[in-house]
Formats: sequence, structure tokens, C-alpha cells
Amino acid sequence: MSDYKIIAGIAQSLSPTLYESWWLRSDYQDSLVSALGPAALSVKRLIMDFEAGLADVVSRRAVEAEIDGVLERFVHADYEQQNPLFGQGRAGLARWFREVGAHLPGTPPAPVALIAEDGLVTVLLELRLGGAPALFLSTLFRVEGSKLRAHWGGGAPAPQS
Repeated sequence: MSDYKIIAGIAQSLSPTLYESWWLRSDYQDSLVSALGPAALSVKRLIMDFEAGLADVVSRRAVEAEIDGVLERFVHADYEQQNPLFGQGRAGLARWFREVGAHLPGTPPAPVALIAEDGLVTVLLELRLGGAPALFLSTLFRVEGSKLRAHWGGGAPAPQS
């Protein structure tokens, strides 16, 4: 029995253990990335690989040593950040991961839906923090070539315990 199902393009977890290692699960990633047409498939795969790369370095507590490599692989040199929380460009994003992202509690958020059209990809992320209800974050990327060129996103703060 699978620990997730995809209904109308949105992943639903059947077991909380899925969120402990989704970035290591090619079956989960491939199911979520499935799309009609090669253009949508390639940009969705780029986002999934980016999110998995971030989750991997955060989960292994390797942000300090490895975040620059992950960002160089996926993020355009002239990256435009539209969310002031993250700082501008690749350097601003790396700084945020070193100062904030590496220290967030719980496991990294899991993508549960990807929607792609004309070089834009929206990803819906599910964040689970302990026993609190799941928090959903929506974010939008513009893809140029094979790199993330711009980002818009936001989310509500996690509930206080």
C-alpha cells in the first residue's frame, strides 16, 4: 500500500512518515511531476529537483557547506526575489538559508502540487511542524532556460504552541 495518493493533481499523504523523507522518494516525485507535454514536464521537474535539493541539505544540516552549490545548480545568476524576507539574488537566498532556513524546526516542506504554464510554475508546499495542523505555502517561480529566474511567494506564520 502506498503512503500517498494523487487526487486531481494534489498529493495527499496517507502516512506522516512520507514527510520525513519525501526528497529521497523518486516514486513520489515522479507521480507529482507527471504532466501533459514535455515543456510542462521539464519545468515541473526543475522545481521538484530544486525543492528536493534544498530539503536534502537542510535535513542533513549541510546548509553552510552545500547551499551555494544547490543554488548555483538551479538559480539564475540574475535571480529576482520578489519576497523581501529572502533577500535579493542568489546571495540573498543563500544568506536566508544560512541564517533562518537551516534552523527551522521539523522536516522541510513537501511539494503537494505543481502547476506549470508558459515558463511559470506554482508549487504548493505542505509544512508540518510537530503536532500542529499542516500549513500550506504557495509560491511561484519564473523559469528562464533551465534556471529559476524569479520568485514570488508567501505564507502564514506557523501556529504558536
